[in-house]
Amino acid sequence: MSNHVRSVAVYGSLLVALMGASWLEWTSEPEVELDGQVVLLQGAEDGLEKIVWHTKDKDKAVVERRTDAYGSYLWVTYTKWTEDQPITPMDPDVPADDAPAEEVDEGEAAEGDPDTPKTYTEETQVFKAGEAGAELLASLSPMLAIRKLETVDEAKLETIGLTDPQDSLEITRKGRTTVLELGGEVYGTRDRYVREKGSGAIFLVDDEVLRPLKYARTRLPDRELWDFERKDITQVSLADGSGVSADFQQRNASDEAKAFWVAAGAAENAEKDTQLDTWMDKALKMRGTRYADPADLPDGLEVVFTLSIETSGRDPLLLTVEKDGEEGDFWASTPYTRGRVKLLRTATEALAGDVSTILE
Repeated sequence: MSNHVRSVAVYGSLLVALMGASWLEWTSEPEVELDGQVVLLQGAEDGLEKIVWHTKDKDKAVVERRTDAYGSYLWVTYTKWTEDQPITPMDPDVPADDAPAEEVDEGEAAEGDPDTPKTYTEETQVFKAGEAGAELLASLSPMLAIRKLETVDEAKLETIGLTDPQDSLEITRKGRTTVLELGGEVYGTRDRYVREKGSGAIFLVDDEVLRPLKYARTRLPDRELWDFERKDITQVSLADGSGVSADFQQRNASDEAKAFWVAAGAAENAEKDTQLDTWMDKALKMRGTRYADPADLPDGLEVVFTLSIETSGRDPLLLTVEKDGEEGDFWASTPYTRGRVKLLRTATEALAGDVSTILE
């Protein structure tokens, strides 16, 4: 082999090696500041697809990443099981209405026959996760632990609650599911012992990582109706249930103290309309209280008013406020909520009652 050919081969090999190293650097997971902690689960946030928290015979929270025309979001299905209380048989010779209360012992009624299979009532809620959901994904990407337990015997497993764990956590990332079994809490801190089911490795995990899932029903719901700030709004179009509408503009939007609303096309020196300003202030403070089940929507919903909100550089967002009959609840929906959310009755009733005055 000539010197020239040998040089080409050497430099070619170096180039391939450098390209390979560059590719590994580009595709490798970013370094994480551990601060004395250890990595329990490695993985990037954008690869996380599904999270399942399950407590045997109690509750289950399924967090799924979804995408639609409005963007990516987290949808939560929360299921709660409540054990049915057994009915203690009464003396057939004593009419039910005449049976003395002291004949039924509350302790016995609660325990029932130990040989009778337990039955449960299931209640399911669905909702979109908010900022707490985004924080949850970040805390699991990667998932860190306070420390790893190196030697754990059977006695220790019993002590830390991992002999027969009742809680579990499943994390699916890029099609691969990892199952974590959750043990007991550390006295005084509530940090949890966690066992990776595949490897059997046991870790101690900060309670704050798990708490959003343990209390998913109250911590994760998104109560906002949109994902922008008031200063971003340039114009709105308000319409009542019959379709009568009017347009309004926000002046000095970037300065909250000086911002106010006027009719669209009003003169530059137009003064603030106090009634319009108050109505818009209340409307833009609306928040949801809970989500309606898409499979069991309220009957007889009628549109009370709509508000099309325009922001710089984005398509208008349409807020629809509906009422469930004459004496029913108020519900709101936008592309951001992905479903109907219940509104506070008193505040929304006042807004709905003033729509015609604002349009005039």
